[in-house]
Amino acid sequence: MKRILLSWSSGKDSAWSLHVLRERAEYEVVGLLTTFNEAADRVAMHAVRRELVEQQAAAVGLPLQKQLQGTGLQTVFPVWWMATRDLAREMIAAGVRAKLTCVDTKKLNGSFAGCEFDEAFLADLPEGVDPCGERGEFHSFVYAGPMFNAELRISVGGTVVRDQFVFADVIAA
Repeated sequence: MKRILLSWSSGKDSAWSLHVLRERAEYEVVGLLTTFNEAADRVAMHAVRRELVEQQAAAVGLPLQKQLQGTGLQTVFPVWWMATRDLAREMIAAGVRAKLTCVDTKKLNGSFAGCEFDEAFLADLPEGVDPCGERGEFHSFVYAGPMFNAELRISVGGTVVRDQFVFADVIAA
């Protein structure tokens, strides 16, 4: 079994990748690798607070990795083979619960910031917007799903507009 680190953004794609990898016998995920913006102490683009990412790591039972030295890493893409609408529906049906933390207003209305990633969200998406945000339309924070030992208690605070982006502040409840 190959031991791997999973690139962890705090969002639905990385959380679903963890779920898929855990179902495969060929990989053992031994840690989560996350990059934080040093000045804000948040995940870049997702704008998720470090404390929430640490809660996610605890809920999935894996450590966060701070450095990679001499790892000889190999790239694996466990999720990106499926049509994104099918992938989004599969995640939602399996119990993935996420909030949109960042919306690019050049691609999607800013009112979607802070909303739930669910079937209602998918139904409301305008034509041309990828259901998984694969063209940068939005980013998310996962707080529950089959990859977690327990649901994280969160709430959505205020929103901040920076340039063309609307960020919803997800906080621990």
